[in-house]
Amino acid sequence: MKKFWLILRISILLFIGSGAFVNADNLPPKSTQSTVINNNLAKAKSSALVSRLNEIKSMDLENASSTEKKELRKEVKEINLQLKHLGNGFYISTGAVIIIILLLILIL
Repeated sequence: MKKFWLILRISILLFIGSGAFVNADNLPPKSTQSTVINNNLAKAKSSALVSRLNEIKSMDLENASSTEKKELRKEVKEINLQLKHLGNGFYISTGAVIIIILLLILIL
């Protein structure tokens, strides 16, 4: 019985890994220069947004009117949304984590 499960695990691993290189020769070459430029632009934009957030945090809001405070709150929300859309991270959903853990348990 142990031999059966070992053979099954190995065959599943080989089956999953074999599809990774099927069309590797037909793919167009990736332009590394454009990705570097996009990364640099994203980093510059995110650093500008973070510096603006720091400016807003350092402001003295005790003397500001309620409309100014409201505008600043809206601006902070927009900046945080833009920073989230720039995607400076790698996110895995909870369902994906559960599936990965279950697969690891089954394989090991």
